[in-house]
Amino acid sequence: MTNLTVCGQTKSITDKQNIDLTSVDFIEINNNSRQVDTTQITHKRLTYEQTKLFVDKWNMAKSIGPCKYIVLYWINIIFKDGTKRTFRINGNNVKENNDWCYDIGDLAFINNAISGQKTITGTYGVYLDWSTYTELTIKENQTFEYIDRGFTGIGYKNYGKWKIKNGKLILYDYTENNSFHPMPTTWIIKKNELCNDTKKHKKKGQCLKLKTN
Repeated sequence: MTNLTVCGQTKSITDKQNIDLTSVDFIEINNNSRQVDTTQITHKRLTYEQTKLFVDKWNMAKSIGPCKYIVLYWINIIFKDGTKRTFRINGNNVKENNDWCYDIGDLAFINNAISGQKTITGTYGVYLDWSTYTELTIKENQTFEYIDRGFTGIGYKNYGKWKIKNGKLILYDYTENNSFHPMPTTWIIKKNELCNDTKKHKKKGQCLKLKTN
């Protein structure tokens, strides 16, 4: 809520915009404000449950007025249409576009979101001339989606959902629109191992390996 003074009278307007969970692609938390190259993503990516929790907390957050604080974390919400909203957070206080603060009512939300199960980082998406590398951070039993449009998206679109369980990266839902690049259903995660040599995966099309922190 923002206060405006017009002709000696103070009026309040609300600039807080709620979040539609169904329009959210994913949420990541970063502990600094630098612009991160998309090939070297170092954010913590929230699980669906954590994403829903943050959305609910923001939508119900109470306005507490203007405030100043040291930003400890940035929360980036990436929407399915490609747009992004960025929130600055310290404890239970959250700001978005200006210094107007909102209280999400949960002092431990961030700590709970970035702690807990073992975190795994990895590299995925490798194929010959149109190689794409993306770093991501996920956790045991957390699912994430992978979309491969290959060959700049002309005639090829592979879609998969993956889950890490007991040290294995398991493909549990996959749609392949071409038969030339079959993908394995399970990758064994080996410590500090990156993608295999592309020559070995020339006919598999995808190299997908994760490494533990």
